[in-house]
Amino acid sequence: MSDNAGHTNRWMDFGDVIHLILRQDALTSGEQWIGIMNENGKHVNEGAMEILRSGRIVPSLMDKDYEIALLKGSCFVDGYRNEETVCAEARKREFVIPNADMACLMHMQFSEAEVERMGFDWIVVMHDPIEISKDLGSFPHSFRLSVRRAEKPLCPYPRLGVDSAFSDRLWPSRVGFAFLVPTFRPKF
Repeated sequence: MSDNAGHTNRWMDFGDVIHLILRQDALTSGEQWIGIMNENGKHVNEGAMEILRSGRIVPSLMDKDYEIALLKGSCFVDGYRNEETVCAEARKREFVIPNADMACLMHMQFSEAEVERMGFDWIVVMHDPIEISKDLGSFPHSFRLSVRRAEKPLCPYPRLGVDSAFSDRLWPSRVGFAFLVPTFRPKF
């Protein structure tokens, strides 16, 4: 099928949610992910490197396919596109919190053009927030990993970045929110 039908061989669009499969072939630490992405020309910003080096990245099981659901930011009303609303919708659909390394898999396995065809400027992987010392004044703050398209001229290349995990943060409509689909549900 074509992209216009909401389906490619890599992802399927079901209106307000996109489903895709990520393949994990090896147990990979956060530090190893940095090396793999650098070797493959995939950019990682400073905040993402700090998260990957934090020791809080638990590798997902290897030799396994993971079904990811991307809730579209556009399905939420402006002014209510925050963590509480997004997570409540995910729970209603029985999606679960993914491991942080799903952001690395997504960054490696999907191109900037594919993320754009999905309708996103960036995708926030809704893993448990990880505290890092990124300077936001005088205190550390919690972040989530995100897969970001190029933002010219500010950042001319797609990258693995970070998003603030402030609970009252409002996201724009062109953001996707990545959750894990439990394995007991049927595949597409």
